[in-house]
Amino acid sequence: MFSRILVATGFEPAFELSVASHFAARLGLERGYRNVPVLDDETLAWQLQVGAESNVYVSGVLAEGTVGPIARNIVGAKRAGERMAHALTVRQTVDSGDRTSGRPVTDD
Repeated sequence: MFSRILVATGFEPAFELSVASHFAARLGLERGYRNVPVLDDETLAWQLQVGAESNVYVSGVLAEGTVGPIARNIVGAKRAGERMAHALTVRQTVDSGDRTSGRPVTDD
């Protein structure tokens, strides 16, 4: 499985950036008010227009609607990275069949 991470650093408005618009149009990604990406709150995965979670994760200004005003700075990048790393680890483990019900399989 291939996942994408779209990082939008800096302080310029990014909701109309050609790369963000390109990904949204090409992959059928949902955008809300003023073209803000519609993200999963826990994973920062950009939601598809059909309501499912995509394999596109965002940080920086593109995640500002979910992460908050800190999304554009280093603390926000760290928080976004933590969410994405956790989500990708869980997804990879689930896809490999090593998990059930979102919890690790352990020998008790």
